[in-house]
Amino acid sequence: MPGDLAFILISPWMAVAGAVGVSIPLLIHLLFRRRRKPVKWAAMLFLEEAWSSRRKRIRLEQMILLFIRCAIPVLLGLALAQPVLDGSRLLPGSGRSIHLIIDDGVVSNTTNSSGQRDFDIHIERATSILESLKPGDRAVVTLTTDPKSTQAGATDVGTTMNWLKTISPSEQPSRIPDALMKVRDELVESESPGSSEVYLLSSFREGGFDPDIDHETEFPEGVSLSYSGPFEEHTENTRINRLEPLRNIRIERSSANDPSIDRTIMIELERDGNMLPGTSMRLNTIIGSWNDSRTITWEKGESTKTVGMELPNEVDVSNGIKAHVESDDSMSIDDSRYLALESSEAIHVLLLDRPREDNRVFESRSNPGAGRWIQYALQPGSKSTYRILEMDPSVFQMVDLHDVDVVILTRPDLVDRTSGSWIRTHLDSGGLVLVTPPESLSTHEWVASTSSQLGLSWNASMEPRIHDPSTSLAMPTDPVNTGSPLELISAELPALLETTQVHQSLEMKNIESANVLLTLEDGSPAIISGGSRGVFPGNVIFMTFPPSMNWTDMPTRPLMVPLFHELIRGGLSSARKSSSGFVGEFVDAGHGVVSISNDGVRIPIIEETGTTSTSIPNRGLWTMFDNRGAAVGQLALNTRPGSTDTTPGDPETVSNWLGGEWTRLESDSTRTASHGNHPSLVFPLLLILAILVILETVMGRMFTRSIHSGVG
Repeated sequence: MPGDLAFILISPWMAVAGAVGVSIPLLIHLLFRRRRKPVKWAAMLFLEEAWSSRRKRIRLEQMILLFIRCAIPVLLGLALAQPVLDGSRLLPGSGRSIHLIIDDGVVSNTTNSSGQRDFDIHIERATSILESLKPGDRAVVTLTTDPKSTQAGATDVGTTMNWLKTISPSEQPSRIPDALMKVRDELVESESPGSSEVYLLSSFREGGFDPDIDHETEFPEGVSLSYSGPFEEHTENTRINRLEPLRNIRIERSSANDPSIDRTIMIELERDGNMLPGTSMRLNTIIGSWNDSRTITWEKGESTKTVGMELPNEVDVSNGIKAHVESDDSMSIDDSRYLALESSEAIHVLLLDRPREDNRVFESRSNPGAGRWIQYALQPGSKSTYRILEMDPSVFQMVDLHDVDVVILTRPDLVDRTSGSWIRTHLDSGGLVLVTPPESLSTHEWVASTSSQLGLSWNASMEPRIHDPSTSLAMPTDPVNTGSPLELISAELPALLETTQVHQSLEMKNIESANVLLTLEDGSPAIISGGSRGVFPGNVIFMTFPPSMNWTDMPTRPLMVPLFHELIRGGLSSARKSSSGFVGEFVDAGHGVVSISNDGVRIPIIEETGTTSTSIPNRGLWTMFDNRGAAVGQLALNTRPGSTDTTPGDPETVSNWLGGEWTRLESDSTRTASHGNHPSLVFPLLLILAILVILETVMGRMFTRSIHSGVG
């Protein structure tokens, strides 16, 4: 029905100007109708009789001409207002359905040279599109950081627009593919998807858009697809990409033998921008009331810089560490980064070894036994950061594992099933287990059962392989992987390994899942490591030979002390789950934690998995609580590295990633594009306007002659 048609004006102020223009012909008409005082004269009677007979026709002609002259400015204003015809309501219930996907990811906090955030531009465009809706139209808003939560199906445009005013950009990364999939699923389930319009409003900066992740989203046929961006302005931004310790555990005690790397943190900075000028800025490392402030100098064109910092031994790191760069750039969120660092006065070691009197056959002053050699290596002097408790496996109880960081098994053959389950619990709680073969055995049946108790599938030959002549140790063919316990001494290892000889060793089997730390000269594994299959995996280090003189000359070589220090310190560091995570993700808080809290926000922990029940909403140092409500540690939660990269995306790459059915919105054509599916009335109005101008000209001449002839 005609009443169901709706006209939408792209530039409504032009229509207003046309309406005002109607006053011009009206004013002219009224001015020419001013009454004059009549002058009687002799032939007046005959003229009045002639005028009386033609008055009605002449007045009708004048009204028609006045109507045409009034219609001309109105039609001109309407044509300039660019009206479109919305006939979608000709069918009941088939109004427009708008789906807005708004990028509210952390990179949308980027501020341009005009001081406007990307997110604010998205909201302006969304508001412009919503303003074009009519009563009965439907609008759905989906945010890229949380696609499952939408402002769904609101037919009250005002409510949706008011809701847009309440939201702000998130600290979470954008998930554009998930948002596209969510909207696609909604359209597939709808009754008439073909009448829908989808608008993806994003800046497509590299921090929020990864072209290597295929969205694999095919929308139903007939759906109108439009996108904004990518924004092309390069903005300068400096961010802290990484704040990490060289070791996940910090030893508070210090001595001449303690390496400073236990107290070293690494800070990585990165810059975005088109020019990257040479400049300097302040970098602050804040631990409680302690603050290290230093100047960072950037060379022209330099984009990354790594700073190493040794923390003072007396500084308490229990409340976390914050690094902050003073940078006046386009985004402040990534100027800070947080670190939660576990601190301990000493490393507590439980050594499960046979008492000395039972090992006297294998002990002498030159060969005191594997357990004793390990103690010599870890405690070379009176001051040491190791606290070693030596115990016979036969009297070992679970309570002995309290506060233990490392379990060393030099007699794994004496560990029964019950004791093995206790050690497994220690391992699954983030502990370290170091295993060496018993030096006194000639056959080794214990390997399979010990591996099984620790959640591993490793096995070894029953009898040791005799090396004649003795073989040396070597680095693995593949470079030492990042996170290897020996990573920090990998440069010094080759020279130390050359002087060490191995006389006999076990031949390992089924170690495909293991990391090879050191090999023998022929490439066979000498020391391997791996995690258990527990929920909270720790780390297992297995040596194919004990540090005993009848197996190797290692105890008397320079390799012995640094090797065991690094196996334990590095192994423990990789075993301990880093107390960190990323905003927008579920975080593993660990065993015994029931909740985490930050700035009044508390998130429960799922007991079965130890992970947060919801994703993390914001950055900072979160406090972990146990079931008694006591604080048990800190979690450092930061933005994911790279998620705040402000580098503009390549327009062609974005277009190819979305697909050919998507149309890019220009910066000034959002409103026009929102009506691309509706017919424009500009041409018909201009055609009618031209006809009226011609009619006005012809009829004006005709009616003027008619008036003169009527009175003449």
